[in-house]
Amino acid sequence: MTTFEPQEITDDAVPSWVKDERTDLYFRNEWGTVPLTQHKIFEHLCLLTFQLGLQWKVVLKHRKALAKHLKDFDPAHMATLTDADIDSLLLEPSMIRNRRKIEACVHNAKMLMYHEIDLPEVLSEHFGKTIVLDTSAHGMPRTYPATDELSNFFKDCEMQLVGPVLCCALAQATGYIRPQKG
Repeated sequence: MTTFEPQEITDDAVPSWVKDERTDLYFRNEWGTVPLTQHKIFEHLCLLTFQLGLQWKVVLKHRKALAKHLKDFDPAHMATLTDADIDSLLLEPSMIRNRRKIEACVHNAKMLMYHEIDLPEVLSEHFGKTIVLDTSAHGMPRTYPATDELSNFFKDCEMQLVGPVLCCALAQATGYIRPQKG
């Protein structure tokens, strides 16, 4: 299992979405160092899908429930969820009850299985090595050329809600895009 080494975090490197203790712990302990495994990358792809239009603190608050109800984000198990299962999830008060996001995560699991997509390999092919950016003037980017290409790859594989902004966040979460130190 590959992961990137954590970086020293200065207060000016903390993104604006870090708003409370939960998001701060997530940022300091996971962001940029998500293990490069199929399961963990797919988990973060799902978390980022649920984060669309919401604050990170909302998604992290529901993370355990999402994992419980979405088969621990295991793509092979998620791919077996049916429309009836999704209907049941929409009644579950501990879930983020957004049909479009749940359907997208289930659909994406099915496409991973159908196209035999190896997420660690795909990220490695699109990024190769860590991209270190000078963020002193403008902060971290919302998109980057490699994340545009990754988004196009996912869309070519019929995946849903995988635009360049989400792919850029995934690249940052997995450590492929990092801010320059000091």
